[in-house]
Amino acid sequence: MTLKALRRHNYKHFITVAISLFVYQSPVIASDDAYLKELEAEVDSTSIPQTSPDAASQQTKTFAERSKNIEKFEKKLNRDLPATYHAYKRLNRDNQLKVVDYYFSHNLDMNATTHLLFNLYFSSKNKH
Repeated sequence: MTLKALRRHNYKHFITVAISLFVYQSPVIASDDAYLKELEAEVDSTSIPQTSPDAASQQTKTFAERSKNIEKFEKKLNRDLPATYHAYKRLNRDNQLKVVDYYFSHNLDMNATTHLLFNLYFSSKNKH
């Protein structure tokens, strides 16, 4: 095979790979969009969990205790659920504190806490 023929073969191979990647990527992007829309619809259809009286008393903790709780929660969330941690970091500071307080006032229930987190995340996103 000559150098010119080899270049032509590599060019055809490159074009084939590029087209196949484009064809494959389009349905993946569409399914991601559909998934996000479905998730937003689910969040819209559910209500934000009501906080208990324990949550109100949790808000009166000292600054040092609260700072430790925030640090513990963020480390655990980042370690165990990095994508959820990313959404948490996009919340405003007040909503982040609500999430942390909720977590510690509900026996470290991460499932309920992430539910609240995404409710706050999507409700703030829908306001913009």
